[in-house]
Amino acid sequence: MHATNGSFDGGDLTYQALRRELRRDSTLYAQLPEFVRVCSDLAQFWSFVQTTFPTYRERREFIWKGFAPLVQYLETKESGLPSVSVGKTLTQFNAPAVHAAWEKSLSRLNHDPDGAITAARTLIETVCKHILVVRHASFAGSDVRW
Repeated sequence: MHATNGSFDGGDLTYQALRRELRRDSTLYAQLPEFVRVCSDLAQFWSFVQTTFPTYRERREFIWKGFAPLVQYLETKESGLPSVSVGKTLTQFNAPAVHAAWEKSLSRLNHDPDGAITAARTLIETVCKHILVVRHASFAGSDVRW
C-alpha cells in the first residue's frame, strides 16, 4: 500500500517490527529483497520507490519480484529443511560449536547445497560429541573444547 501512496494499519511501526523479525532468521534474511534490507522505515522506502519507479504498476511489479524468492521459500518450506523447529531444538544445547555448525549449514542451504550437506554432517557429529561430553563419556577426539 505504501508504494502506491496508501497506508495500512500499524504503518511504520508494523513495518519496522516485521523487518526486525525477518532479519533475525539468517535463512529468511537471505531471501529478503534488497530494499527491505536497506530501508529501515517506510519513509526511506517511499523515497526510494517513488524516485525509482514513476508508476504504481512498476512499483507493484518491483515489489512482487523482490518478494517472490521469500514467498516461494515459505510456501515450499514444509518440504525442505525444518529450520525453525531444528533451530528451537538446538537452543537446548548450550554449546557454541553446535550453534556455529547449525548456522553454517543454514547459510549454505540456498547457494551451496553440497556444502550445506557437509555442514549438516558436521552438525550431527558436533551434537553427538556434545552429548558425550555432557555425559562424561570418553570417545576419540574427546580433547575437543566446548
